[in-house]
Amino acid sequence: MCQKNNVDFHLVFELGRLSATAPEETIFHIISNDKGYDGVIAELCRAGRRCCRISSPCSAEKPKAAPMVISNDEVLHLTDKVQSLSKKICREPPGEYFIPDELY
Repeated sequence: MCQKNNVDFHLVFELGRLSATAPEETIFHIISNDKGYDGVIAELCRAGRRCCRISSPCSAEKPKAAPMVISNDEVLHLTDKVQSLSKKICREPPGEYFIPDELY
């Protein structure tokens, strides 16, 4: 499941729980640019609750990572290490896998 949707489901669940327990005069404000909440808001309004979505004044932009540059020697070294570790893992009985200390 997509992690973002997982958070959305929890937020909508909490909104539903609060709408069932909060006083009638409570107004719910969802601060988000995600129009996916609009259907839930419409349902709450039809049920007699006051709820609205307010666009977020700024959206968080993901920082761009600098490209990773590694040499051919580093690639070969890492390839050898992965192959060596995979041989260790494959010797273990099925269902009893471990993560070698070298991976930490």
